[in-house]
Amino acid sequence: MMRLLFVLLLLANVALAVYWYSGMQKQNGVAASPPLRAEQIRLLTPAEVASALTAASGVANSASAVAAPVFVCMQWDNLSAKSADVARSQLQAAGVTGPIGVQSLAPSDAKHWVYMPPQGSRANAEKKIGELETLGVSEYHLEAGEGKWQWAISLGVFSNEERAQHFLEDLHKKGVRSARMGPRDASVTSVTLRFTVPDNSWVDKLVAIRQQFAGSSLHAVNCK
Repeated sequence: MMRLLFVLLLLANVALAVYWYSGMQKQNGVAASPPLRAEQIRLLTPAEVASALTAASGVANSASAVAAPVFVCMQWDNLSAKSADVARSQLQAAGVTGPIGVQSLAPSDAKHWVYMPPQGSRANAEKKIGELETLGVSEYHLEAGEGKWQWAISLGVFSNEERAQHFLEDLHKKGVRSARMGPRDASVTSVTLRFTVPDNSWVDKLVAIRQQFAGSSLHAVNCK
């Protein structure tokens, strides 16, 4: 009998303690946690965990791609060594703050030259360039430096004679009859500049600069 009475008193105290604790929680504005439902708990398989991690990684990569700065990569071809120095100075004065890469095509790298002979004057050379553009030839370089090749028009330089010959034949098919092929003169070097600008709003400014260098070509390239 005493043992039964003891158990009843213990249960009453436990019930009182639970009632008191619940009241305090409500008084303090703390909602009681909902009971866990074991039948609704399911462990993920390793494949499902991997899929979830991949999806999270994709979201993170997309966010960083949106935040990444956008640049336009430019390449300026067919400059002489002298004009390349002037072009670099003008780009820097225009606000190009990043590095300007310089690549020279030395005669040892390109021994075969497809060209049009010197035209006698800048005016004659620019007239001939206009004719080239009418025939669909957009890649050329005007040799404006002093020397025996002044006002010649370079159409392409090649390390392989067979490729140079094929290129010359294609020009003849387009109607460029005065083009010829010969050994690359050691005094002639073509220079290429590579640089980046923040966005396409620079296009007009760059075109205005390029127009001061007849025979050169400026275009956007893949940044990679």
